[in-house]
Amino acid sequence: MASNKASVVLQPLDSTDFVSTLRSFCRMLQSCVGPEGGIKILISGASYATFTSSSSRLLNNITLSNPICVFINQIMKSQLNTYHDHGLYTGILITSLLENILSHHIGLSVPAAAGVIGQLSYTLKSLFDLSCIKLKVDFSTVKQLLPLIKSILSSKPTCGLTGAEIQNLEFNIVKGFLQTTNKTVGDVIVECTEASETKSHLFPGILYQINYDDISAVLHQKCDKNGCVTLVLFNIMLTGEETSKISGDRGVKLDTPENDSSFVNAALKLFEQIVELRVGIVACQKVVHPTLCIYLKRKGILLLDRMGTDLTHAVEKLSGATPISSIRHCPHDPDCLHSLCGTIEAVRLIEHGQKFYVLLEKTGSSIATLVAHAPNEEATMELKVGYQYVQSLPSLSVK
Repeated sequence: MASNKASVVLQPLDSTDFVSTLRSFCRMLQSCVGPEGGIKILISGASYATFTSSSSRLLNNITLSNPICVFINQIMKSQLNTYHDHGLYTGILITSLLENILSHHIGLSVPAAAGVIGQLSYTLKSLFDLSCIKLKVDFSTVKQLLPLIKSILSSKPTCGLTGAEIQNLEFNIVKGFLQTTNKTVGDVIVECTEASETKSHLFPGILYQINYDDISAVLHQKCDKNGCVTLVLFNIMLTGEETSKISGDRGVKLDTPENDSSFVNAALKLFEQIVELRVGIVACQKVVHPTLCIYLKRKGILLLDRMGTDLTHAVEKLSGATPISSIRHCPHDPDCLHSLCGTIEAVRLIEHGQKFYVLLEKTGSSIATLVAHAPNEEATMELKVGYQYVQSLPSLSVK
């Protein structure tokens, strides 16, 4: 008969095994710091190998049994999401302090060491508020920001980029940051793909990837049109599944149809109203019902579906549209529907890296798209993680 009893193992914090585990954990974290950080090979239970020099990928793929290390790991993860490598430095500091205190190398008792750490924390917080550590940044030139970006990209050997490719990427990163920063810091959307050509390119606005088969007369008509194009934005799956809503309460919620057939009929009535408002683009975060796709194509309306959360938020910001979170029967007030629409000033068809894109532009917008390439799949994953840190670095530096 199986026993439900749980075993409890008590281990002193200053035991040799515990301190040794902390020391090993600290060395692993230190191996992620700077250009001298080594490449780690992580092997999963399914024998899948991951090569990385990134602390965030490392912490998300390792399994820890020591409860203190697990706790420190959670602290680092919470800071990595916002402050990136600053979370790594926090973990190294905590682990080093614990190791030295518990191994009695500093000659202080645990209560005394806790008091010293508390005083140190207070002193550091006061130093961060001093004006002498704040530097003025000249946004009219890239000279100050380029070395900052280069120091990060050059420490990521697993991205597989040459010196010239790193130089090209760092220039486009800084250029994108400066172009989208006005009174507030803008957004640079990044698309990292595997390609033989690893030269990066920066585009103003939002890039939406399409297949070659999707290039139609409707698309060419929108791309050749001058002036503003009206856009309607949905943040749900337009197939009748209301549970697919992702963006929460950010949109305008209307009534929900009960089944697929009634949903399509209700959506068609709404789309008839959209046609009367001369809407040129329907953008949707998720999948659109085939019947609705055919209807929009026949009416000469460009459909951008399956955009995902990030692109949906970017389109909302660029166009000024209010996302519609549900479908009801045809709105009684066209003015109400029109108030939910946004505008795009230019739509262009772009061919880049043997792929096709629709580029949405608007004068004065604070959104750009950076297309970066890596030589293989593993390098692409590493580049994505590295870019997330690099992208936030200028923003954190000017706060």
